[in-house]
Amino acid sequence: MEEFVRQRWGNVERYGEKTVPQNIHGLTLGREEAVKSGFSLGELAPPNKPDYDQIFLNGNEAICLGAVHAGLNFYVGYPISPATTILVWMEQWLSGDEKTAYQVSSEIEAINALVGAGYAGKKAMTATAGPGFSLMSEGLGFAWMAEIPIVVCDVQRGGPATGLPTKTEQSDLLRRCIRRTAT
Repeated sequence: MEEFVRQRWGNVERYGEKTVPQNIHGLTLGREEAVKSGFSLGELAPPNKPDYDQIFLNGNEAICLGAVHAGLNFYVGYPISPATTILVWMEQWLSGDEKTAYQVSSEIEAINALVGAGYAGKKAMTATAGPGFSLMSEGLGFAWMAEIPIVVCDVQRGGPATGLPTKTEQSDLLRRCIRRTAT
């Protein structure tokens, strides 16, 4: 563990001369107290190797792979966290004949382009987060009323506003279950 501390914080110019010795001292004291108390992490058995291939990806990458596998040929989006990585992935990988992925200047432009693509027969999708979904209300209402097939992926944020400062919630859920305009 001491070697890790030396490698991680050993840049004297960046962290100063006292950082490594102080961290190693703290680590040593903590280890001594753990031994005195009888605390033990025990031993972990090595994990069993699965008998199948695995891939490592996050939720947004899984959404992208699923959409492309389902035949998606039109993606339009506006960068809004935490959905931005879907836009970036699509711009990088959704390619080929009759396939399009591009960034627009607003969520309103995204939903209207999406509705147009759906009307033209494209398998069309966008991704957004709570505030962007609110801006898409009228376009969603139009697509719903006109029965135009589109996919809007709501990448829900972990808490109110822009993150997880004090509490978590699922505030987007009710709005997605009860779809209506002007709310």
